[in-house]
Amino acid sequence: MRVIGGGVPEAVSVSAFKRATHFSGGDQDDDLSLAAYLAAAQEVVETASRRPIGARSVRFEVPLNGEGAQALRWWFPVAPVEALTKVQGLVDGTWQDLDRTSVRLEFGYDEPQFVMSSGFLSAGETALAVEATVGADGDARTAALKQAVILIAKSWFEAGISVGEVSEAEMSFGARALIRQARYKRPCIWRSV
Repeated sequence: MRVIGGGVPEAVSVSAFKRATHFSGGDQDDDLSLAAYLAAAQEVVETASRRPIGARSVRFEVPLNGEGAQALRWWFPVAPVEALTKVQGLVDGTWQDLDRTSVRLEFGYDEPQFVMSSGFLSAGETALAVEATVGADGDARTAALKQAVILIAKSWFEAGISVGEVSEAEMSFGARALIRQARYKRPCIWRSV
């Protein structure tokens, strides 16, 4: 998944973090450090949960080998998916636009699937590229994930861990529990029915 047409929206602002944690520091260096911790924590939470926080445009490039070339349904690796914006096929090393009227998005919020009409892939495509709007804001899952971002950033900041050294292994039990509750589990990748 590659973000296109803009950046990743900020899940938790420095001011929201300070309100949530009753943080009393307020100099410019603290704000810059907190912003870096929040961005790193957001990346860890989104990767672990497979749920982007906040809407963004992304591109998925999927090889069509064996099973995928004959399939009619592909499950997105993240949820939610709001809308499909572009579909392309890789033919002889060149990306070519495909007819979007022959595809649709199903179950975008809970189990997003890219569904193709029979015969959609017929020009010898070796890969499929799907551009879509993914991510959510304002639901219970997103609120839990934002809380996990705050918990992780707070613990890293208090421990003085360098942002370059952080990993998923350095999360509190509470943050792990919040992520586990909201995590999207992809049921399968391809299906021909």
